[in-house]
Amino acid sequence: MLAVSRCSDDPRMRPKSPKWVIQRLRILEAAGAAHAGAVPDWAALAVDLGFSDQAHLIRVFTQVVGTPPATYERDLHERLTKP
Repeated sequence: MLAVSRCSDDPRMRPKSPKWVIQRLRILEAAGAAHAGAVPDWAALAVDLGFSDQAHLIRVFTQVVGTPPATYERDLHERLTKP
């Protein structure tokens, strides 16, 4: 078992900023929309999630996930429909 002081030395265990947490929650919501089945309206979703516009959502999603949301959604459905 790790001591509390040892956990605080691990950068992965340090508390994140509120902005980081909120941003991750927004990206999880966007990824959830991709998993919902229908092709999401990314522009409307961006506004609903509090991004300034669709480009802002795409930029942040790509930074966090590593691929743009439309590509993520397409690849996800291709994986799910393969026999």
